[in-house]
Amino acid sequence: MAYLSLRERFKIPVYDREAEMSWSEVSVDDETCDGCGICVKICPSSALRLVGTGKEKKPRMIEGYHNCIACNDCAAICGKDAIAAVAPIESTFYYKRLDHGDLTPPRRY
Repeated sequence: MAYLSLRERFKIPVYDREAEMSWSEVSVDDETCDGCGICVKICPSSALRLVGTGKEKKPRMIEGYHNCIACNDCAAICGKDAIAAVAPIESTFYYKRLDHGDLTPPRRY
């Protein structure tokens, strides 16, 4: 069992430092995506937006706003199976990620 030192106990994690947090990323298959935008509306961390004009709008992660939590809600709601989280959220030092296996979309009801 690992113990934290007194100094480590008083350290406050900073979520926007790359040394402490690595946010998730999503991948969009442009060939199958129809640009409906439902993934943008369902995203709990507001990490997606529609980019493009007219019928060519596709979901993309917002540049400089790295808050994707790899919940895969976007993948679960997509009727075309065109979007999926490709990298898990990783934290270092204070918070440790438990091994949950591969990233998979939530069940559809």
